Amino acid sequence: MNEVDRHQIILASLQERQFVTVNDLSDLVEASPATVRRDIVKLDEKGLLRKVHGGIAPLDTAVGGIVRGKPYRENEVLNVVQKQDIAEAGVQLCNNGDTIFIHAGSTCSIFSQRLTEKSLRIVTNSIAVAEHIWRNDRCQLHLLGGDLYREPAILHSPQRWQEEFFVDKCFLGTLGLCPEGLLENNPMLARVSSTVADRSSEVIVLADSSKFAMRPQLLSLPMARVSTLITDDGISERDARMIEDAGVRLIVAPPSR
Repeated sequence: MNEVDRHQIILASLQERQFVTVNDLSDLVEASPATVRRDIVKLDEKGLLRKVHGGIAPLDTAVGGIVRGKPYRENEVLNVVQKQDIAEAGVQLCNNGDTIFIHAGSTCSIFSQRLTEKSLRIVTNSIAVAEHIWRNDRCQLHLLGGDLYREPAILHSPQRWQEEFFVDKCFLGTLGLCPEGLLENNPMLARVSSTVADRSSEVIVLADSSKFAMRPQLLSLPMARVSTLITDDGISERDARMIEDAGVRLIVAPPSR
C-alpha cells in the first residue's frame, strides 16, 4: 500500500471515531507503527488531523470534501420503501442451499429480513443481520467475530479475516457509487467488501438510487468486480447507462407503492 492510500485510510478512520490508536491504524493500513507515526506527522503538518498522544483525533471542523456517513439508526428510516423493493428483488436471486455473505448497512439488513422462506447458509459480520437470521430457524448462521464497532454495527478483527471461507453470492451495500466502483468512508467496511468479493462467485450490490449522488473518498470495490447491481426506479438514465456500460447486470426493482 502506497503513502497516498495509507493517508486516505487514516483520514477515513476518523469518520466513525473521535480517537484512533497507532496500533489500530497499523492494522488498518498493514504497515509498521513507525510508518504510521511518520504518516500521522505529515497529515498533522498539513492540518488534516490532530496528532495526539498514542494516536490521532479529528480537527474541530470537518475535513473539507469528505462525505460523512449517517448514523446507522438514521439510515434505517431513509428511503425505506425503495430499500424494501430492492430487498425483495435480491431475495429472488437466492436459491435454497446457497451460501451467501450479507454485508452491513440498512438495505442489507432489510434484505436479511426477507429471507424467512429460504434455506440458506449465511455468513455475516453485521449485528443487525445476525439478529434477523437468528430469528429465522430455516437459515444457518456463521457470524464472523471480532471487536464491536457500534456505529457501523459490525464485528471486525483483522485476525478473524484470516479465516478461509467461500460463498456463492455476496450481497453488499455501499455509501456511494461512481464509474470507478463502490465508495465508502469507513476503511473497515471497504476492506470487508474487497475481501468478501475475492471469496465469492458472484457480487451483488444493493443500493438505492440516492447512492449515485454520493462521493465518499475510498474506493472499496472496482466496478469490474461487481456482477449485479439492484436499485430502485429512481435511477437516472445516465446512471443506468453507466452501470450497463461497465458490463454490470442492472436490476431495477419494481415499485411496490
